[in-house]
Amino acid sequence: MDTNRKQNQRPSRLSDIAALAGVSRITVSKALLGTGGANSRMSEATRKKILKIAATVNYRPNMAARMLTGRRSGVIGVLVDSQAPTVCFECLRHMEKAAAAKGYRLMIAQQHEDVDSIFEYAMDFSAYGAEGLISFAHGYPALKEQIAEFMRVMPNVVYIGKPDFKDAASVEVDTESGIRALMEHLIKNGRKRIGIFLANPENRTIKRRYDGYVSSLRAAGMEVDERLILIDEAFKHENAGNVRRIIDTLVANGKADAIVAQNDLFAALIIGALAKRGCLVPADLAVTGFDDSAFAEAFNPPLTTVRQPMERLANEAVNMLHEMITGNSPGSALSIKPELILRGSA
Repeated sequence: MDTNRKQNQRPSRLSDIAALAGVSRITVSKALLGTGGANSRMSEATRKKILKIAATVNYRPNMAARMLTGRRSGVIGVLVDSQAPTVCFECLRHMEKAAAAKGYRLMIAQQHEDVDSIFEYAMDFSAYGAEGLISFAHGYPALKEQIAEFMRVMPNVVYIGKPDFKDAASVEVDTESGIRALMEHLIKNGRKRIGIFLANPENRTIKRRYDGYVSSLRAAGMEVDERLILIDEAFKHENAGNVRRIIDTLVANGKADAIVAQNDLFAALIIGALAKRGCLVPADLAVTGFDDSAFAEAFNPPLTTVRQPMERLANEAVNMLHEMITGNSPGSALSIKPELILRGSA
Protein backbone atom coordinates (compact mmCIF):
# COMPACT_ATOMS: atom_id res chain seq x y z
CA MET A 1 0.00 0.00 0.00
CA ASP A 2 1.19 3.48 -0.86
CA THR A 3 1.84 5.18 2.54
CA ASN A 4 1.85 8.68 1.07
CA ARG A 5 -1.48 8.09 -0.63
CA LYS A 6 -2.96 6.78 2.59
CA GLN A 7 -1.62 9.82 4.43
CA ASN A 8 -3.35 12.15 1.96
CA GLN A 9 -6.73 10.49 2.39
CA ARG A 10 -7.41 12.57 5.48
CA PRO A 11 -6.13 15.88 6.90
CA SER A 12 -2.79 15.43 8.65
CA ARG A 13 -2.66 15.98 12.38
CA LEU A 14 0.08 17.25 14.67
CA SER A 15 0.54 13.71 15.93
CA ASP A 16 1.22 12.50 12.38
CA ILE A 17 4.05 15.00 11.90
CA ALA A 18 5.38 14.33 15.39
CA ALA A 19 5.53 10.59 14.70
CA LEU A 20 7.29 11.07 11.37
CA ALA A 21 9.79 13.54 12.86
CA GLY A 22 10.34 11.60 16.08
CA VAL A 23 9.49 14.60 18.28
CA SER A 24 6.63 15.72 20.52
CA ARG A 25 3.49 17.55 19.41
CA ILE A 26 4.69 20.58 21.38
CA THR A 27 7.92 20.67 19.38
CA VAL A 28 5.95 20.44 16.14
CA SER A 29 3.73 23.31 17.30
CA LYS A 30 6.74 25.50 18.08
CA ALA A 31 8.25 24.84 14.68
CA LEU A 32 5.03 25.55 12.78
CA LEU A 33 4.11 28.64 14.77
CA GLY A 34 7.63 30.02 15.00
CA THR A 35 7.30 30.32 18.77
CA GLY A 36 9.39 29.16 21.69
CA GLY A 37 11.95 31.95 21.52
CA ALA A 38 15.22 31.74 23.39
CA ASN A 39 13.77 29.13 25.74
CA SER A 40 13.25 26.68 22.91
CA ARG A 41 15.78 23.84 22.77
CA MET A 42 14.90 22.97 19.21
CA SER A 43 17.82 22.87 16.80
CA GLU A 44 17.61 24.51 13.40
CA ALA A 45 17.98 21.08 11.80
CA THR A 46 14.97 19.78 13.73
CA ARG A 47 12.92 22.83 12.82
CA LYS A 48 13.69 22.41 9.12
CA LYS A 49 12.94 18.69 9.30
CA ILE A 50 9.52 19.38 10.82
CA LEU A 51 8.67 22.05 8.26
CA LYS A 52 9.72 19.75 5.41
CA ILE A 53 7.54 16.92 6.71
CA ALA A 54 4.62 19.34 7.21
CA ALA A 55 4.94 20.48 3.61
CA THR A 56 5.16 16.89 2.36
CA VAL A 57 1.94 15.83 4.08
CA ASN A 58 0.23 19.12 3.10
CA TYR A 59 -0.38 20.18 6.69
CA ARG A 60 -2.24 23.48 7.03
CA PRO A 61 -1.10 24.79 3.61
CA ASN A 62 -2.48 28.27 4.25
CA MET A 63 -0.59 28.84 7.48
CA ALA A 64 2.76 29.85 6.02
CA ALA A 65 1.16 31.96 3.30
CA ARG A 66 -0.90 33.92 5.80
CA MET A 67 2.08 34.47 8.08
CA LEU A 68 4.15 35.77 5.18
CA THR A 69 1.60 38.39 4.14
CA GLY A 70 1.97 40.24 7.43
CA ARG A 71 -1.64 41.40 7.23
CA ARG A 72 -4.00 41.33 10.19
CA SER A 73 -6.82 38.84 9.90
CA GLY A 74 -9.17 40.35 12.47
CA VAL A 75 -9.93 36.82 13.69
CA ILE A 76 -10.02 35.70 17.32
CA GLY A 77 -10.23 31.98 18.06
CA VAL A 78 -12.49 30.87 20.91
CA LEU A 79 -12.16 27.40 22.41
CA VAL A 80 -15.30 26.25 24.23
CA ASP A 81 -16.12 23.15 26.26
CA SER A 82 -19.10 21.45 24.62
CA GLN A 83 -20.46 20.55 28.08
CA ALA A 84 -19.97 24.00 29.59
CA PRO A 85 -22.70 25.55 31.75
CA THR A 86 -25.29 27.68 29.97
CA VAL A 87 -23.81 30.82 31.51
CA CYS A 88 -20.64 30.31 29.42
CA PHE A 89 -22.63 30.53 26.21
CA GLU A 90 -24.25 33.73 27.52
CA CYS A 91 -20.74 35.10 27.98
CA LEU A 92 -19.90 34.04 24.43
CA ARG A 93 -22.86 36.03 23.09
CA HIS A 94 -21.58 39.19 24.81
CA MET A 95 -18.05 38.40 23.65
CA GLU A 96 -19.08 38.34 20.01
CA LYS A 97 -20.58 41.80 20.37
CA ALA A 98 -17.51 43.19 22.16
CA ALA A 99 -15.18 41.70 19.54
CA ALA A 100 -17.19 43.16 16.67
CA ALA A 101 -16.97 46.61 18.25
CA LYS A 102 -13.16 46.36 17.98
CA GLY A 103 -13.20 45.01 14.44
CA TYR A 104 -12.74 41.32 15.21
CA ARG A 105 -14.66 38.20 14.17
CA LEU A 106 -14.87 35.12 16.37
CA MET A 107 -13.98 31.63 15.16
CA ILE A 108 -15.43 29.10 17.62
CA ALA A 109 -14.46 25.47 18.23
CA GLN A 110 -15.95 23.04 20.76
CA GLN A 111 -14.52 19.96 22.43
CA HIS A 112 -14.66 18.25 25.80
CA GLU A 113 -11.61 17.09 27.75
CA ASP A 114 -9.74 16.00 24.61
CA VAL A 115 -6.18 17.29 24.54
CA ASP A 116 -5.63 16.26 20.90
CA SER A 117 -8.67 18.29 19.84
CA ILE A 118 -7.43 21.28 21.83
CA PHE A 119 -4.09 21.10 20.01
CA GLU A 120 -5.70 20.67 16.59
CA TYR A 121 -8.24 23.46 17.02
CA ALA A 122 -5.54 25.84 18.21
CA MET A 123 -3.53 25.06 15.10
CA ASP A 124 -6.66 25.52 12.97
CA PHE A 125 -7.02 29.00 14.43
CA SER A 126 -3.42 29.75 13.49
CA ALA A 127 -3.98 28.40 9.99
CA TYR A 128 -6.73 30.97 9.53
CA GLY A 129 -4.49 33.72 10.83
CA ALA A 130 -6.17 34.15 14.22
CA GLU A 131 -4.47 36.95 16.11
CA GLY A 132 -5.31 35.59 19.53
CA LEU A 133 -7.20 32.92 21.45
CA ILE A 134 -9.80 33.02 24.21
CA SER A 135 -10.12 29.75 26.09
CA PHE A 136 -13.12 28.51 28.07
CA ALA A 137 -11.80 24.92 27.81
CA HIS A 138 -8.70 24.40 29.92
CA GLY A 139 -9.95 23.48 33.40
CA TYR A 140 -9.20 19.76 33.14
CA PRO A 141 -7.09 18.69 36.15
CA ALA A 142 -5.87 15.46 34.51
CA LEU A 143 -4.63 17.35 31.43
CA LYS A 144 -3.34 20.56 32.99
CA GLU A 145 0.37 19.90 32.38
CA GLN A 146 -0.10 19.08 28.68
CA ILE A 147 -2.43 22.03 28.16
CA ALA A 148 -0.10 24.40 30.04
CA GLU A 149 2.87 23.42 27.89
CA PHE A 150 0.97 23.75 24.64
CA MET A 151 -0.76 27.02 25.49
CA ARG A 152 2.59 28.62 26.24
CA VAL A 153 3.47 27.99 22.61
CA MET A 154 0.40 29.93 21.47
CA PRO A 155 0.83 33.71 21.38
CA ASN A 156 -1.88 35.97 22.85
CA VAL A 157 -4.11 33.73 24.95
CA VAL A 158 -6.70 34.96 27.47
CA TYR A 159 -8.31 32.38 29.74
CA ILE A 160 -11.86 32.60 31.07
CA GLY A 161 -11.18 31.28 34.53
CA LYS A 162 -7.64 31.44 35.87
CA PRO A 163 -5.72 28.31 34.80
CA ASP A 164 -3.53 26.19 37.08
CA PHE A 165 -0.28 27.56 35.69
CA LYS A 166 1.61 30.80 36.23
CA ASP A 167 1.89 33.95 34.16
CA ALA A 168 -1.36 33.44 32.27
CA ALA A 169 -3.62 36.30 31.20
CA SER A 170 -7.09 35.56 32.56
CA VAL A 171 -10.46 36.97 33.50
CA GLU A 172 -12.72 35.21 35.97
CA VAL A 173 -15.65 35.67 38.31
CA ASP A 174 -14.67 35.39 41.97
CA THR A 175 -16.92 32.41 42.77
CA GLU A 176 -15.45 32.10 46.26
CA SER A 177 -16.75 35.53 47.26
CA GLY A 178 -20.12 34.64 45.71
CA ILE A 179 -20.43 31.54 47.89
CA ARG A 180 -19.35 33.53 50.94
CA ALA A 181 -22.08 36.10 50.26
CA LEU A 182 -24.71 33.34 50.06
CA MET A 183 -23.42 31.66 53.20
CA GLU A 184 -23.31 34.90 55.21
CA HIS A 185 -26.91 35.61 54.18
CA LEU A 186 -28.08 32.13 55.21
CA ILE A 187 -26.22 32.23 58.52
CA LYS A 188 -27.54 35.72 59.28
CA ASN A 189 -31.07 34.37 58.75
CA GLY A 190 -30.59 31.59 61.27
CA ARG A 191 -29.69 28.61 59.11
CA LYS A 192 -27.54 26.23 61.15
CA ARG A 193 -27.07 23.22 58.88
CA ILE A 194 -26.17 24.38 55.41
CA GLY A 195 -25.51 21.71 52.83
CA ILE A 196 -23.55 22.02 49.58
CA PHE A 197 -22.87 19.71 46.65
CA LEU A 198 -19.98 20.04 44.22
CA ALA A 199 -18.54 18.30 41.17
CA ASN A 200 -14.78 17.77 40.76
CA PRO A 201 -12.94 19.47 43.68
CA GLU A 202 -9.67 19.35 41.71
CA ASN A 203 -11.17 21.91 39.33
CA ARG A 204 -10.02 25.34 40.48
CA THR A 205 -13.46 26.97 40.23
CA ILE A 206 -15.09 24.17 42.22
CA LYS A 207 -12.34 24.28 44.83
CA ARG A 208 -12.92 27.99 45.30
CA ARG A 209 -16.61 27.32 45.97
CA TYR A 210 -15.61 24.75 48.56
CA ASP A 211 -13.15 27.20 50.14
CA GLY A 212 -15.84 29.88 50.31
CA TYR A 213 -18.22 27.47 52.02
CA VAL A 214 -15.70 26.28 54.61
CA SER A 215 -14.27 29.72 55.38
CA SER A 216 -17.77 31.13 55.94
CA LEU A 217 -18.64 28.43 58.46
CA ARG A 218 -15.38 28.91 60.32
CA ALA A 219 -15.76 32.69 60.35
CA ALA A 220 -19.17 32.21 62.01
CA GLY A 221 -17.75 29.73 64.55
CA MET A 222 -19.76 26.87 63.05
CA GLU A 223 -18.69 23.27 62.60
CA VAL A 224 -17.71 21.94 59.16
CA ASP A 225 -19.86 18.81 59.05
CA GLU A 226 -18.76 16.41 56.30
CA ARG A 227 -22.29 14.95 56.21
CA LEU A 228 -23.41 18.26 54.68
CA ILE A 229 -20.81 18.21 51.89
CA LEU A 230 -21.55 16.02 48.89
CA ILE A 231 -18.90 15.74 46.16
CA ASP A 232 -19.26 13.78 42.94
CA GLU A 233 -18.19 14.30 39.33
CA ALA A 234 -21.75 13.33 38.36
CA PHE A 235 -23.00 16.71 39.61
CA LYS A 236 -21.82 18.29 36.37
CA HIS A 237 -25.23 17.18 35.09
CA GLU A 238 -28.63 18.41 36.29
CA ASN A 239 -30.99 15.43 36.34
CA ALA A 240 -33.62 13.77 38.51
CA GLY A 241 -31.26 11.07 39.78
CA ASN A 242 -28.74 13.58 41.06
CA VAL A 243 -31.47 15.71 42.63
CA ARG A 244 -32.91 12.68 44.45
CA ARG A 245 -29.46 11.77 45.78
CA ILE A 246 -28.77 15.33 46.93
CA ILE A 247 -32.02 15.53 48.87
CA ASP A 248 -31.65 12.04 50.36
CA THR A 249 -28.07 12.72 51.49
CA LEU A 250 -28.20 16.35 52.60
CA VAL A 251 -31.79 16.71 53.80
CA ALA A 252 -33.14 13.29 54.78
CA ASN A 253 -29.85 12.02 56.28
CA GLY A 254 -27.88 15.20 56.93
CA LYS A 255 -30.83 17.20 58.32
CA ALA A 256 -29.85 20.28 56.31
CA ASP A 257 -31.97 23.39 56.75
CA ALA A 258 -30.45 25.04 53.66
CA ILE A 259 -28.85 23.93 50.40
CA VAL A 260 -26.38 25.94 48.35
CA ALA A 261 -27.02 24.65 44.83
CA GLN A 262 -24.41 24.55 42.11
CA ASN A 263 -26.53 26.66 39.75
CA ASP A 264 -30.07 27.99 39.29
CA LEU A 265 -31.32 24.99 37.33
CA PHE A 266 -30.22 22.61 40.06
CA ALA A 267 -31.89 24.89 42.63
CA ALA A 268 -35.18 24.86 40.70
CA LEU A 269 -35.12 21.07 40.32
CA ILE A 270 -34.39 20.63 44.03
CA ILE A 271 -37.23 22.96 45.03
CA GLY A 272 -39.64 21.05 42.77
CA ALA A 273 -38.56 17.68 44.19
CA LEU A 274 -38.82 18.98 47.77
CA ALA A 275 -42.39 20.16 47.12
CA LYS A 276 -43.35 16.62 46.08
CA ARG A 277 -42.05 15.44 49.46
CA GLY A 278 -44.10 18.03 51.28
CA CYS A 279 -41.12 20.25 52.11
CA LEU A 280 -41.76 23.96 51.58
CA VAL A 281 -39.13 26.48 50.47
CA PRO A 282 -38.13 28.65 52.27
CA ALA A 283 -40.35 27.83 55.29
CA ASP A 284 -38.88 24.36 55.87
CA LEU A 285 -35.63 24.66 53.97
CA ALA A 286 -33.79 27.45 52.13
CA VAL A 287 -32.36 26.86 48.66
CA THR A 288 -29.99 29.17 46.81
CA GLY A 289 -28.89 29.13 43.18
CA PHE A 290 -25.95 30.55 41.28
CA ASP A 291 -25.72 32.49 37.97
CA ASP A 292 -29.02 34.47 38.09
CA SER A 293 -30.41 32.75 35.00
CA ALA A 294 -33.21 34.32 32.98
CA PHE A 295 -35.89 32.24 34.76
CA ALA A 296 -34.59 32.80 38.32
CA GLU A 297 -36.80 35.80 39.10
CA ALA A 298 -39.92 34.24 37.54
CA PHE A 299 -39.57 30.92 39.39
CA ASN A 300 -41.82 30.14 42.37
CA PRO A 301 -40.40 31.01 44.79
CA PRO A 302 -38.05 33.46 43.06
CA LEU A 303 -34.46 32.27 43.50
CA THR A 304 -31.96 33.87 45.81
CA THR A 305 -28.81 33.54 43.77
CA VAL A 306 -25.51 35.08 42.68
CA ARG A 307 -25.38 37.09 39.48
CA GLN A 308 -22.28 36.45 37.40
CA PRO A 309 -21.49 39.61 35.39
CA MET A 310 -21.10 37.85 32.04
CA GLU A 311 -21.24 41.01 29.93
CA ARG A 312 -18.44 42.64 31.89
CA LEU A 313 -16.45 39.40 31.85
CA ALA A 314 -16.74 39.24 28.06
CA ASN A 315 -15.79 42.90 27.60
CA GLU A 316 -12.77 42.61 29.89
CA ALA A 317 -11.55 39.47 28.10
CA VAL A 318 -11.82 41.03 24.64
CA ASN A 319 -10.20 44.28 25.80
CA MET A 320 -7.33 42.39 27.43
CA LEU A 321 -6.72 40.29 24.33
CA HIS A 322 -6.84 43.36 22.11
CA GLU A 323 -4.19 45.05 24.25
CA MET A 324 -2.03 41.92 23.97
CA ILE A 325 -2.48 41.73 20.18
CA THR A 326 -1.56 45.38 19.70
CA GLY A 327 1.47 45.04 21.98
CA ASN A 328 0.22 47.48 24.60
CA SER A 329 0.02 44.97 27.46
CA PRO A 330 1.21 41.45 28.28
CA GLY A 331 -2.13 40.73 29.96
CA SER A 332 -2.89 40.15 33.62
CA ALA A 333 -5.08 38.11 35.97
CA LEU A 334 -8.38 39.91 36.60
CA SER A 335 -10.98 38.75 39.11
CA ILE A 336 -14.51 40.22 39.07
CA LYS A 337 -16.81 40.10 42.09
CA PRO A 338 -20.31 38.75 41.50
CA GLU A 339 -23.49 40.21 43.00
CA LEU A 340 -25.75 38.65 45.63
CA ILE A 341 -29.41 38.72 44.49
CA LEU A 342 -31.89 38.28 47.34
CA ARG A 343 -35.30 36.82 46.52
CA GLY A 344 -37.80 34.45 48.05
CA SER A 345 -36.10 31.03 48.11
CA ALA A 346 -33.78 31.89 51.01
